[in-house]
Amino acid sequence: MRALAAWCVRHRLAVIILWILAVLVSMAASKAVGSAFHDSFTLKGTESTQAYDTLRAAFPAASGDLEQIVFEVPSGSTVTDEATKAAIEPMLAKVAALGFVATVVSPYSVQGATQISKDGHIAYAKVTLKDSGFDATTTEAKALVNTATAPAGRTLTIGVAGLLASKANAMKLNGTLIGILLAAVVLLIVFGSLFAMGLPILSALASLGTAAGLIALLSHIFTMPVISTELMLLIGLGVGVDYALFIVTRHRQGLIAGRSVTDSIVTSVNTSGRAVLFAGVIVCVALLGMGALRISFLFGMAVAASIGVLLTMFAAITLIPALLSYIGPRVLSRRQRRRLAQEGPRIIGSEGTGFWARWSRFISRRPVVPAVLALVIIALLASPFL
Repeated sequence: MRALAAWCVRHRLAVIILWILAVLVSMAASKAVGSAFHDSFTLKGTESTQAYDTLRAAFPAASGDLEQIVFEVPSGSTVTDEATKAAIEPMLAKVAALGFVATVVSPYSVQGATQISKDGHIAYAKVTLKDSGFDATTTEAKALVNTATAPAGRTLTIGVAGLLASKANAMKLNGTLIGILLAAVVLLIVFGSLFAMGLPILSALASLGTAAGLIALLSHIFTMPVISTELMLLIGLGVGVDYALFIVTRHRQGLIAGRSVTDSIVTSVNTSGRAVLFAGVIVCVALLGMGALRISFLFGMAVAASIGVLLTMFAAITLIPALLSYIGPRVLSRRQRRRLAQEGPRIIGSEGTGFWARWSRFISRRPVVPAVLALVIIALLASPFL
């Protein structure tokens, strides 16, 4: 680990360029080749899959997933009014004409007579797809929703419910972006330095950007659901920031203790970097253990998440040292640099001040009581599992 860290410091520009190229190449390749994500949730050999296959063979028109088109009119009118029927019936005919739709049961038909509420304000149409909603594309989902909601207006509210319809709802602000912003705020509060805050974020973005491109390419080999990339980003962001945090924190302690920038980086990677390496490998092994279940889409998600964890781990022990060598002492807050210049080097925690120093002394003096108390709390929380 010392040799790796020293090499990354000496060739810091090359390391940064290689990571930038990794992100650009993986993203460009995935864009050129495209992805082949497939939401297939059939479990081979199970009774539910056998029943579905039988239904599909005997009654193909009834074997697909069911969507519902719900419409509502305000008080003073009913869904059976001629104006409402004139808007709904042509729309249902257009929905029935979509290539992926098998049948449409209108609330105005004999079969759909029970699909109108007692007060006449709400009704719904049943739309049976030719196949599973998991196998449909986003384009088909938008076609269904746009066609169904076209007649909506001030006096007519229309909504579409179902698995296919949910695919048409694109999130404008996803969980990954929120996670990045929250992580940045927490890191800035903890470190008090923009440089120290930015390092874990940059490391996570570089590794996860590369991973996203690789996962899109691997979707042609493994069965991966659409959520694989989002899952990888959320898991990778968490562990990526955590792994970088280990090394950055140890490096800051080394600088305060009087080490040179290079010596502190090498020592940090050689100590905390080993913990990062061990933790990352264990997480990957645990995730890939889902392959034992022999469920293809679960294993595909595990592969995607493992790639994200693996690359964030590798970024923490290569990219972080290179960036730290560029930043130098600025990884410390201004207050820490000023105190270091005035008081000289010191070992963090040796002065015995602060909450955590007092807490650690308490645990050291009386380890039995906290240990027993912790076990009791864990046992109570785990009791439903027993």
